[in-house]
Amino acid sequence: MKKVKKWILILAGIYLLALVFLYFGQDKLTFFPHKTLDEDWTKVIESIGGDYVSIRAYDREVLEGIFLSDHSEKPRPTVLFFEGNAMRVEEFAHDFTRLRDNGINVLLMDYRGYGLSTGKPNTDDFKKDAEKIFDAMLKHPHIDNNNISVWGYSIGSGVATHLASVRPISKVILSVPFTSTVDLAKRMFPIFPISKLLKHRLDNLALAPSLMQPALIMAGEKDMKIPSKQAQKVADNWGGNVKFYLGPGKGHNEMLEGEVVWEKVVEFLKLE
Repeated sequence: MKKVKKWILILAGIYLLALVFLYFGQDKLTFFPHKTLDEDWTKVIESIGGDYVSIRAYDREVLEGIFLSDHSEKPRPTVLFFEGNAMRVEEFAHDFTRLRDNGINVLLMDYRGYGLSTGKPNTDDFKKDAEKIFDAMLKHPHIDNNNISVWGYSIGSGVATHLASVRPISKVILSVPFTSTVDLAKRMFPIFPISKLLKHRLDNLALAPSLMQPALIMAGEKDMKIPSKQAQKVADNWGGNVKFYLGPGKGHNEMLEGEVVWEKVVEFLKLE
């Protein structure tokens, strides 16, 4: 019995240590920010013919991004993109020139702590930053204020649905979305009380029924990080009209690759 009690105490101690690690280490498990250099940023902007964007956040941190437009006098439909937790604008900005070539403006903003943006990543701040960015967009002469759509990728899907719930967003695109960060964390750490531990909360499923904007929801058939059934559940509970696309053979990081994805995005954004 003494040996049994000893092992119970050891296992309990390990469990408690794991709890402490999960709580205090969750920032590093959730966000993977990478900084960039001014010269690298400049090269990207020049290579794609983009405009440098800088927006001051509510707490004076600075958010940096790229605006893609043909600078026509007539305001055009615009998409605001929120990336995944390990993505940087400079890595995928070139892909979005396809939207500009199809008459759609694009605003790509790095999260706080990513790229050239200052601050520390935090989902509550991501949501506030998204609101600030949207409000700033309304002042741009090349943006049609009545036709601003939002596109969220992975963790960005939670930021996108939040923004769609508090601002007049025209259409919503979600790539590899989760039902909620709580559900995602429970899947990764099933033996821990995630609901009490998790600080970074985004909930697509809770917001979905109240969102009446048309939506395009895309998932990867071979996604090992966020199962496609979570995206399907969000689609099934969406309040407005929804189109669902399951990318055959695609993994979590491949949903910006291939012509089919971009054709579906362009077709969806051009629908009246």
